[in-house]
Amino acid sequence: MDKKTFFDKCKNHDWHFEFSDDGREWRAGVQSRIELLQLQKDNPKLRPIYEAWNYYMFSGKTFGKPEAPKPTYEMFEIKEDK
Repeated sequence: MDKKTFFDKCKNHDWHFEFSDDGREWRAGVQSRIELLQLQKDNPKLRPIYEAWNYYMFSGKTFGKPEAPKPTYEMFEIKEDK
């Protein structure tokens, strides 16, 4: 999987699915997380993208941490489609 596709999967993942009261949303979130973890395990070059999104999504006042910068394509030398 290329970095852009993986980046977009991380961007669109429901990082806070564990807080959902809806079982369907929770199960979908679990499956999505399993997929992301497997993809970055299979291709270690994707791991920094996963870690950056994870750090960003669980940072800020709500989590008692300084807010991390939102990941961008540029951070990972990903070219945007024109």
